[in-house]
Formats: sequence, C-alpha cells, structure tokens
Amino acid sequence: MKSYRVPAPWGGIRFLEKDGLLWGIVPELEPAAAPDDAPQAIGRWMALALELLEEPRLLGDDERRTLFALPRMRALSDFARRVLAFTSTVPPGRMVSYAEAAQAIGSPAAVRAVGGALAANPFPILIGCHRVASARTLAHLDVLKPETLAPEAYMGSRALSGVGLWLRIADLDQTP
Repeated sequence: MKSYRVPAPWGGIRFLEKDGLLWGIVPELEPAAAPDDAPQAIGRWMALALELLEEPRLLGDDERRTLFALPRMRALSDFARRVLAFTSTVPPGRMVSYAEAAQAIGSPAAVRAVGGALAANPFPILIGCHRVASARTLAHLDVLKPETLAPEAYMGSRALSGVGLWLRIADLDQTP
C-alpha cells in the first residue's frame, strides 16, 4: 500500500492507495509541508478533499457514486455502507444525532453501531462523519461556545477530536 500526504489546517491528511485506487483517508496531527506527488487517480481525491476543506459541500452525484464504488467501500458491511450513505447526505452546517442516523437507515435500535460505523469511516472529509453527534452533544450545542462543538473523539481517536472540532466549525462558517 502506498500513501500520499497533503497539508491540512490541523497537520496533514494521508491518502492511502491500493491497486491504484483510493483505499482510505487518514487525518494526522503531524504537519505536512507540501502535497506529495501522487498518481492522477489519487491526486483527484486529494484535490477534492482540499476543496472541501476550503468550502464544505456535499459530494456531487458522480463523486458520491465513484466513492461508493471503490473496493474499500464495497468491502464494508451493508450496515456500514448504509450509515455512510446517509451521512454523505447531511449538508454542511447541519448536525444529526446517532439516533436520527439509525432511524434514517431503518435500524432504530442500532444507535451505538452507527457510532462504530462512523468511527471506522474510511473516507473522512469526503463523507462528513463530523456532522453526526450524540443527542446529548446536540442538546448542549452553542455556536457561541466552540467548546460545545468539540467531539469526544474523531475517527475513534480522542487525540483527533480537534480535527472534528475544526471540521464542525468550518461547516458552520459556510452556513448561509
């Protein structure tokens, strides 16, 4: 597996390549000085992620279809794909609860499993898992108090919670 990095406001983003295709995206706290040269198939995902950091938006239909056709996405369980498909439709500036996501995919009792699927999201930034939070977090959300926007963890890691906070604030900044 090969990897390529680009700078991000919190450090860097690593793009994993397997068999010439995007295999995963990993936010990292270690700074990346400059974008690595990458093959075109990976470079276009790198450019898209950087574009989404600058101006958060939902993926277009073709982008979404291509992302969900990748082998890594197809290797996920049906449940995880449904969670990620729903999450990919939550627009910037909007946040939903794990319970709402579970309800939306037809598995209302699977609230904790939704959190697990989001923590294992192989394509963060492209699929805005930072837009899903606990009902408790949403109940205490106050845009005038950025600390209330901070997730306990991001991508299953407490160390990356600042990345989730950055993404949530960037989303809110783009809300009309």
